[in-house]
Amino acid sequence: MSELSKEDKNYCYRMGYDAEVNGASENNCHFSIFSSAEKTQEWEKGKSQAVLDKLYKAKNKVLKKNVGRPRTTVEVNREKLIGLRKGMGLRQADMAEMTGYSMGRIAQFETGVLGGVPLSALKDMSKILGVDWRDLLVRDEDD
Repeated sequence: MSELSKEDKNYCYRMGYDAEVNGASENNCHFSIFSSAEKTQEWEKGKSQAVLDKLYKAKNKVLKKNVGRPRTTVEVNREKLIGLRKGMGLRQADMAEMTGYSMGRIAQFETGVLGGVPLSALKDMSKILGVDWRDLLVRDEDD
């Protein structure tokens, strides 16, 4: 089995990255990229890096957005918040990674230890969960 050249590795990596960023195409998913396990592995590495880059950019966007803001807290339906997170197969650690909050802070939001959740945090979590943040607020019928 021959080792891939640096150019081949780089090409397969870039095509995997491109497939994640721009969607699959005839170029970035061409059958020749998958003609060997080594090429496929490089393609997967590129695709994985693109996913990580997306998460990193989203996390930094959230962090920059929240700098210097006054904190408005709201009461959330904790059971609904937890149910949606678990329903998506996300752990508290995953939610922490995607929002930029610590895992401990996510646990505090979910247990109600803080009494309320910062509105900015609720909006960040609701985007990840794919729901409107207002749907996570405690309502009279929730009592």
